[in-house]
Amino acid sequence: MTLATRAEIITDLGNYMHRSDLASIAPTFIKQTEQYLNRNLRVREMITATTQAVAADDTSFTLPANFNEMLEVAVQGKPPMEFINSSVLRGRYADRTDIPTVYTIVGNELRFGPAADAAYTLDLDYYAKVTPLTDAVTTNEILDAGYGDLYLYGCLTFGKAYVKDQSMIGYFADSFQGQVKSLTKDHRNAKYGRSGLRQRAS
Repeated sequence: MTLATRAEIITDLGNYMHRSDLASIAPTFIKQTEQYLNRNLRVREMITATTQAVAADDTSFTLPANFNEMLEVAVQGKPPMEFINSSVLRGRYADRTDIPTVYTIVGNELRFGPAADAAYTLDLDYYAKVTPLTDAVTTNEILDAGYGDLYLYGCLTFGKAYVKDQSMIGYFADSFQGQVKSLTKDHRNAKYGRSGLRQRAS
């Protein structure tokens, strides 16, 4: 059965571990699983597109709260901007103004150069963090895509470690990590059209 909701994950977790006392700690396993997915999983369902307005003389802006990894940045109507090292950005583009053509990422900021010589709108395509499952948010893009087994095997891996039960922990960990690698590899190798990758952020 395909897992489609947070409640189903928690139920199956208890069934697989033959425990009825994990409901209160299961959200921690879910959070740990999501942290691993954010670090390692890259699939088309995580790709988001949005726009960012910049004003004349701007050189940076704060990235979206759900930002995970950049795919492409471009001034609307212009070629994609080039990613460069932050020290190169500082050294080559200080005190220059023009249409932005390069960028770097420092912390939660995207910094670009040259400084904007007018107001522009930038198009951003990026991998977003997995939408966290909570009491109020019972499903997300990973579950909707049919990848519920990632959550189950992740929670089983962290759950087995929590209760110090070594039985099957290697199998669950290998299955979890292996599926994440396989899905990411398939996505990296696939030739998607842009229209198939973009999800407009609100």
